[in-house]
Amino acid sequence: IVLVVTPDPLSVLDSFATLKVLARRRPNIRVKVVMNMADNSEQGKSFFYRIHSVAKESLNVNVEFLGSVHR
Repeated sequence: IVLVVTPDPLSVLDSFATLKVLARRRPNIRVKVVMNMADNSEQGKSFFYRIHSVAKESLNVNVEFLGSVHR
């Protein structure tokens, strides 16, 4: 599964909701994240690490970073 997320707070919230549903349906799912519309690489990585931390701690889902697409 590739999850595309933007830095918009609603997009990040939607991504957590999607991860939660996926984790319930398939506990060992592999999810890769692309940060879309990032201002730069640092912003893309920063948002990814927040998603990664919450996904791992709260949902026990490991997500991988595929990269970011800049504006």
